Amino acid sequence: MEFKLINSILEAEMKIGQLSVVASTYFSTGRSLQLMARKRMP
Repeated sequence: MEFKLINSILEAEMKIGQLSVVASTYFSTGRSLQLMARKRMP
């Protein structure tokens, strides 16, 4: 029982970690795109 609980917690943490990585890459890409757009505008 305890092993299953620990396993499910680890799986949940892995999913959360993947989501945070995706979110951070998404936000960093958005920021760089905004900076590029600002540089193009006079």
